[in-house]
Amino acid sequence: MPVSPSLCARVGKSDANGVLLQEKFGDAPKREDLVILVPKRDDPTAQIFVFFPDEAKVGVKSIKLYAERMKEEEVKRAIMVC
Repeated sequence: MPVSPSLCARVGKSDANGVLLQEKFGDAPKREDLVILVPKRDDPTAQIFVFFPDEAKVGVKSIKLYAERMKEEEVKRAIMVC
């Protein structure tokens, strides 16, 4: 599944940490490369993953992979953008 044009239009902008998204992800990012780990503003120890699955319908296998990554990095919250 291709990356949405609206996301591509924002690639030149900065993320919350001031890092240019184009520097971070390149000109034509793949959805699976867009995984972001964001700390909460008032509590940097509370973090959230933002996953961009490539499949049209996310299955159990993908969710288990995401859950394993969250467990490894001790992150308890996530968002999947389909």
